Amino acid sequence: MQIRGEKRSEIQWTTVEEAGYFLAANKSLPPPVFRCIVTGLVQTLDTEDLVKAFSPFGDVIDSKVLKERHTGKSKEFGFVTFSSEALALAAIEAMNGQDLQGRIITVFEAQST
Repeated sequence: MQIRGEKRSEIQWTTVEEAGYFLAANKSLPPPVFRCIVTGLVQTLDTEDLVKAFSPFGDVIDSKVLKERHTGKSKEFGFVTFSSEALALAAIEAMNGQDLQGRIITVFEAQST
């Protein structure tokens, strides 16, 4: 389906390598993101604590505990972003259902939009 005013791409690749080369050469495209959602966090847990808990599984490139805009209180969930899918999946497998500062957390893969 084509939206009015939208140009359709005619780029087709025959191999994954060709597609990867294009993506690497096109600096305007963001790098892939391997993000986990962590729910069930205690109110006092902050972003630094989340990094400490998940860094044993590999390179954590970003982490955030979400907070209420007006009160600054934790929403009791957050995100952890890893440098590779394998690291994210290892963290999910190891940490899902574990105790973190007195609460059992749920960890799952964030779906990209």
